[in-house]
Amino acid sequence: MINAGWTLVGGLSAQDGVFYQAIVRTGGVKLVDAGPNKLAIVKLVNDFTGLGLKEAKDLVDSAPAIIEGRTVGNLTRPFTEEEERELRSQLVEAGAKIE
Repeated sequence: MINAGWTLVGGLSAQDGVFYQAIVRTGGVKLVDAGPNKLAIVKLVNDFTGLGLKEAKDLVDSAPAIIEGRTVGNLTRPFTEEEERELRSQLVEAGAKIE
């Protein structure tokens, strides 16, 4: 039985013992432009999302783009409010334009 406030992700069963806390999010961070320090932005996206460097670069190159959460295998877990604030702060500090 799954406790209230928890949800299974991606078809995993309770026997797998893998649970993620249910997080209600508003849609992630919108990267409008990487700015002059694109390499630093790619590295931040890589660090925060768990995407590979190529995938992180592709996401940054496709701006405007939504950075939605942390990828684990083929599953994506939405950012917590704290993670989203930290990502927003670091992106702006590195010179990116976000919404």
